[in-house]
Amino acid sequence: MMNRSKSAGQRAYEHDVQRKPRYHDGAPRVPWEKLSKIAQRSWEQPSHGNVRQ
Repeated sequence: MMNRSKSAGQRAYEHDVQRKPRYHDGAPRVPWEKLSKIAQRSWEQPSHGNVRQ
C-alpha cells in the first residue's frame, strides 16, 4: 500500500463519518477507499467547505 497524505476531501469525509457513522437507514457508512470516484470527487469540491490554495 502506498503511503500518501490525505486530501482535504478525504479528511472532511472521515470527519463527517466520525460525527455520523451511519446512514439514515442505520447502515454503516463506507470508508473513503470504498467510495466511488464520483463520491470522492464530490467531497473534494469547495461546497463541502474544502478550500483549495
